[in-house]
Amino acid sequence: MFNDSTMSDGHKKENMKENIGSSDSPKEREEWEIQRDLAKTEGDAAYRSRSFSSAISHYSEAIAVDPDNVKLYSNRSAAYLSDNQKSKALADARKCVELDPKFVKGYSRLATSLLSLSRFAEARKTYKEMEALGNCSGIDMAKKGLEECRLLEQKHCERQKKRNLRLQLWPLGLLMVLVKQKIKKMMKTTCLMTSLMT
Repeated sequence: MFNDSTMSDGHKKENMKENIGSSDSPKEREEWEIQRDLAKTEGDAAYRSRSFSSAISHYSEAIAVDPDNVKLYSNRSAAYLSDNQKSKALADARKCVELDPKFVKGYSRLATSLLSLSRFAEARKTYKEMEALGNCSGIDMAKKGLEECRLLEQKHCERQKKRNLRLQLWPLGLLMVLVKQKIKKMMKTTCLMTSLMT
């Protein structure tokens, strides 16, 4: 059927799990598979309803039962990122690529997590690695990702330039405020003196 020696460990385990759980009869499935699938299904539902912390919790339960399942890490990475837990999203995305170096979505999650952290060079490298996998959908995703990376990096640079300019001009702005206050004070004094003289 297939040669185990040419497959990565992640693919071997995935194929074994698919073969074990291929029957529709719940009696033939292992208890851990049922627990994993139930937790994943609940996580998927929570994610769709935008209850990200609940989704994270359910995916974590599923990972506790099946710690080598790349799709669970991928889904939890997406939930972490949606919940603005960028570093945790990055850790799970890295785990995806570690478990299955040919899993295109893992590279996509990794690059997206890196972009969220403004780590543009690493994101660009990840998209190029994804492109090198040769998977048609991966190549398209990588090209779009590289363009998104370029645009985000450009916007980030523009924001940094504006911020730096504001920091450089801050003393001038403070000086102008002080000058305006002094002018107002002088005008009040002048008005007061003029009214006293008349």
